[in-house]
Amino acid sequence: MIPFNFLRHAVLLCALVFLTACGERGEAELLAAAQGALKKGDHKSATVEVKAALQANPASPQARALLGQVLLAQGEPKLAAVELEKAIELHAPDAQVVPLYVRALLGQGLFKKVVDEYAAKRIGDDAANAALRASVASAYLSLGNLPQADLQAEEALKLSPKYVPALLVKARVLATRREYKVALTLVESAIGMDGSQDEAWKLKGDLLLVDPLRSAEAIAAFRQAYSIRPEYIDAHVSAVSYFVQRRDFPSAKSELTGLRNYPKAKSTADFLEAQLALAEGNYLRAGELIQLPLQAAPDDARLLQVAGAVALQTGELTKAEKHLVRALNQQPELSHARLLLARTYLRLGQPSRAIAVLQPALDGSAPGVDLLVLAAEAQMHNGDAAQAETLFKRAAAVAPGDVRVRIALALSDLSKGRSDAAVAQLEKIAMEDAGGSADLSLIAALMRRNDLVAAVRAIEALKKKQPGQPLAPILRARVEMLRNDESAARSNYETALKIKADFFPAVSGLAALDIKGGRLAEAAKRFEDLLKQNPQSSDAYLALADLRARLGASKSDVLNLLLAAVKAAPLDQAPRVALINQYLRNYDFRAALTASQDAVSKLPESPELLDVLARAFLASGDINQAVTTYGKLSKLEPKSAMPYVKMAEAYASKRDIDGATRSFRRALEVVPGHVEAQRGLIRVALQQGKVDLAISAARELQRRGPDDPAGYLFEGDIYAETKKWDPAISAYRVGLTKLRTSNQLAIRLHAVLGAAGRAAEALSFETKWLKDFPRDAAFRFYLGDVYMARRDFTEAERKYLDVLNLQPSNGLAHNNLAWLLAKMGKPGAVDHAVRAIAIMGESPALLDTLATAEEAGGDMAKAVRASERAVQLAPELPDLRLNLARLYIKAKKKDLAIAELDRLQALGSKIARQKEVGELMAFAKQM
Repeated sequence: MIPFNFLRHAVLLCALVFLTACGERGEAELLAAAQGALKKGDHKSATVEVKAALQANPASPQARALLGQVLLAQGEPKLAAVELEKAIELHAPDAQVVPLYVRALLGQGLFKKVVDEYAAKRIGDDAANAALRASVASAYLSLGNLPQADLQAEEALKLSPKYVPALLVKARVLATRREYKVALTLVESAIGMDGSQDEAWKLKGDLLLVDPLRSAEAIAAFRQAYSIRPEYIDAHVSAVSYFVQRRDFPSAKSELTGLRNYPKAKSTADFLEAQLALAEGNYLRAGELIQLPLQAAPDDARLLQVAGAVALQTGELTKAEKHLVRALNQQPELSHARLLLARTYLRLGQPSRAIAVLQPALDGSAPGVDLLVLAAEAQMHNGDAAQAETLFKRAAAVAPGDVRVRIALALSDLSKGRSDAAVAQLEKIAMEDAGGSADLSLIAALMRRNDLVAAVRAIEALKKKQPGQPLAPILRARVEMLRNDESAARSNYETALKIKADFFPAVSGLAALDIKGGRLAEAAKRFEDLLKQNPQSSDAYLALADLRARLGASKSDVLNLLLAAVKAAPLDQAPRVALINQYLRNYDFRAALTASQDAVSKLPESPELLDVLARAFLASGDINQAVTTYGKLSKLEPKSAMPYVKMAEAYASKRDIDGATRSFRRALEVVPGHVEAQRGLIRVALQQGKVDLAISAARELQRRGPDDPAGYLFEGDIYAETKKWDPAISAYRVGLTKLRTSNQLAIRLHAVLGAAGRAAEALSFETKWLKDFPRDAAFRFYLGDVYMARRDFTEAERKYLDVLNLQPSNGLAHNNLAWLLAKMGKPGAVDHAVRAIAIMGESPALLDTLATAEEAGGDMAKAVRASERAVQLAPELPDLRLNLARLYIKAKKKDLAIAELDRLQALGSKIARQKEVGELMAFAKQM
């Protein structure tokens, strides 16, 4: 008899054997089943199978990699990346896991991480390497680096010519370059190889939409994309967006109904419905719909753009600005957000900020008509009629037939001399146009013709179309300024402020009148009052910083205002440039460099910021980084010679003559005959003692630009530098026979005649020039300097007074006259010195002149204050310190004088006037 226990154990053993042999699957089988389910698109089953494999073996690299792949297919890149990182840690083969991991990074928008960590990585397996290269290409494309994106896509296609993702990236690169037909051919080829690629169908739809006649095919492609993958949100979005743009609201709503079947798409559906409500004019509904998606993704540029548009329509301009600035910070290429932000700034009365926001798009390859017209209107608000006219003409080339383009065509006629017909056409369009674009163009044209009576009529017509708007009185004020009627201009600026109390152009206009009258404190108060009403006005901060500096504010006060300007307008390059320039003026090179680098990181496509970054590197002594930065600038401005000229000057500063020569020549390749580059090459040739080569370059410039004095100036200057007076005189005279009104050539000829000892001939030339050109202020100013150098103060005074009769706001003439009057003991020196500072702002040289004038007038306290301020602005200039020490002695401030003189004596041979320093020190100690 068999024992019971034995039977029980036998039964259990049989059961276990049966389960193992017939019911339990191993890891390999589970993974194979998961892969089969994944190929069929059955993500749920694939997940169950792969998780079962992981339960059996949590350390399986293959299972971790496959789970990552399944999660990627389900649109969960973040979770996929976690699993794929585990697979990498478990030493899964690169070919299996790296391409998937990089796709997971792409899905999270980590483009820079992909480029930094995987651009140089290569995998032995061709298929895997092709997948990796295609993903790196996508990352480069997202970062805007087209050349590298193209290079990586080409490498992927060499490894695997039929690899569909690589074909799609290549097509996207071509589309970015506007090669739409070639891109479409590639996409259709990819679909022919694998019609189940949803992304290929989506891209085909995008490319078809470029041709308005193929929009039906485009919608069919989008629908095919989301029929392959119903939860493919981007395809739904494209279809809905198309119908919204076409204002086909029923079709848009129908597409939205389909999208709302997918719970994960709720946020996107709300966003699209908000766009639809916005287009229908239901701003309240749009505002409600956008709130939840925006709370979930506060940095999503598309959501911020819609929120900004809603705020603009409801008149919440500060909120609109906040949303749109953030949108552009996240996604600078959002052209519609740029337009909306510019419109916001115009409504806020800040046209210069509107122009700054639009500028990157204006510099792009193909700005649209809306952008060009808005930029033209902003220029009109800003008082630049000439720029406005140029932009309207550019719009004409983009969209002939548009009413705004009819305006541009009329302006084009104006530029060709058909002024009467052009003005008549503009008047006709203005009468037909309910908006103000035609009126603005007409006003700009009339002001440029100096037909101010007609301009006033046109402004009155605009006023009727825009009741309660401040633009018409602003334009009227500018007309009155052209008439030199400051009282009428002031009245119109004040009218504009009654309409809109924080309208910057009106405040700025009134402040300009204050400054012209020497009332700097009143001008500053206007901007202070404006900032109380609108603390976000970066223009007001900049203007106030300039005025505070002129009024003697401390460096920290000025810097705080500029920092506030940057904070108020983080997307505006002007405040950042002003801040960096202030640091450079303060000799705080480290702060200038830090601010420059921060600015470029925020606005990497700004040529102005790259330029100041390079200047900061130069000031810090890092020539190599300055050269590298100018190289980046040259890529941003491929048709400009200036980056190469500045690069050459950087090379020259470290005595790299070969580098300077190469860069000057490169500048001339970009812009043949460029004057600065030509001048640089001539200077380099002279440094190498190659006078003949320099003369040859000057004559080549004469040949290229017979109407430009530069070539003749260069030739004369080369001979004058080597004291070959006769050929120098001959070169200037030849230039004057061809360009008889060039006061630059006249000044050089007069100077070289004097240097050659031909005084009678110089006097004869001077007399004739003054008679022939009675309104040439530049030549008279030069003569004032000549007579001052000769110590003929009476004649110098006469010449500077002549200049001021012609140019009452010539600050340098006021400054020089102030110095002369002080030296001659005549009254009026202080008035002219103060006027010079009011016009030009504070500078060490102007303050030094003021100190001299105050001293001559007997007010030693004011003389000392002005001299102290000059030293504060330029502490490294020993001559200013020496003058301050002398004034301290005269003001009986012995200790202060000795302290300054101690500093100067410590400099030793670095200053030439040590003998004078010693004499003053001896005198001070005896006081």
